[in-house]
Amino acid sequence: MGDERCPTLSFEEQHVPKPRASGKSSRLTSPGSACDDPSPRGVIAEFRDTDFSGYATPKGDRRLYPRVIICDAIRRNPSRQVRSRRLLGENIVSIRFGEVQKGSGLDVGAKAMILPIHGSNIIKVFGAADLSLFDDRGILTIKELDAAAALSDKFVVYGFAAALNMGDPAEVAAIQLKMAIEMGLQLAGTPKFFQIIGKALGGAAGTTVRIARDRKATAEESLQVVVLRPRPLKLSIRPVQVRNDKGNLVFHCERNYDAKALLSRINAVWTPQANIVFSAASFDPAPLDDQNAIAKATGNTSPKATVPPIIEFDDFSEMFQKLRDKETPKGDFTIFLVHRLTHGGIATFGTTSQKGGFALVSDDGRDDDQHSMPHEIGHFFGTLAKGSLYDDNNTSEELLMSSGTDGRKIPFGDVIKYFNKNYN
Repeated sequence: MGDERCPTLSFEEQHVPKPRASGKSSRLTSPGSACDDPSPRGVIAEFRDTDFSGYATPKGDRRLYPRVIICDAIRRNPSRQVRSRRLLGENIVSIRFGEVQKGSGLDVGAKAMILPIHGSNIIKVFGAADLSLFDDRGILTIKELDAAAALSDKFVVYGFAAALNMGDPAEVAAIQLKMAIEMGLQLAGTPKFFQIIGKALGGAAGTTVRIARDRKATAEESLQVVVLRPRPLKLSIRPVQVRNDKGNLVFHCERNYDAKALLSRINAVWTPQANIVFSAASFDPAPLDDQNAIAKATGNTSPKATVPPIIEFDDFSEMFQKLRDKETPKGDFTIFLVHRLTHGGIATFGTTSQKGGFALVSDDGRDDDQHSMPHEIGHFFGTLAKGSLYDDNNTSEELLMSSGTDGRKIPFGDVIKYFNKNYN
């Protein structure tokens, strides 16, 4: 049967003549259906002394018995009262954690989570129907939430955020519809919902949240939680300006250069997962108008050399370094917004100068489904803390540091080790 998350149930029929008895029990699996069932993948059921041959099983094969057929059989025969119970000694649903919102600070694989001091996160716990959550050190407040209330709050918050950031009513409606559908998906597997609040710091080790029947019982699963103070950083986001054929300054980038909106998107990745809070240093345009430097970078001897639509990072890096050095007020990191970009002749969405403290990010790298700006920030601040290159990590497409994906996950271990040590 294979999947340890699937509950083993005993279905018993009452108020019906005894069916044809085989003296054996048939173990049946179902790969999934429209039937309301707590298992995320299917159930393993044991039908004792019961013959379901009157129902249309696929080619009479009892090993593959879709739940929808079982449910339909019950609907068509309402006199059959079916109840279920867990069989003693059988493997029940394994306990596991789940995110309500992607990139919220819960690292499911590491069984660990960061929380902002005096902030909170809502998580799902599967397979904990008769269990509760207990904090070993008393630095957290844990509240069990009604599922509908938890998801309704999520829907309202993110729907409102979408409405603030989008002017098109159709786009807002699409986001809200997507959230409504997601609310239903969030309930699959009948998880319990918990709000966990960080009320005190607990050092690098944080605290252990135990899942158990009571405070004194042995934990059936656990979650490490580290509470962090904010790490404030200043970020400059500067759209690049160049001169056109008429000598007028125009934006080199063609779209997605609303610095305020971009800052919000960066914080949406870094603040929930690392409690790094970026604020604006400079949003001023960055003019590339040094004609001699442009001529040198492009190999053009014309006194009116112009910046090409595709900027080669290596050729123009000195010009961007000067812009960064003259920046007032100066941020901890600067992102210059350009139309298109190459590095070493290879097209890229973003490139960082570790020594210079700046990055270039293209129009495509700033699309809604791209995280090139948070990705380049990861390279810079990760390398500073690590003392060596904090490079791409392509072990999973979910990771922020994976190359060429829309991943946004920052591993818990990296957060504590490199990005935010404000746990004391």
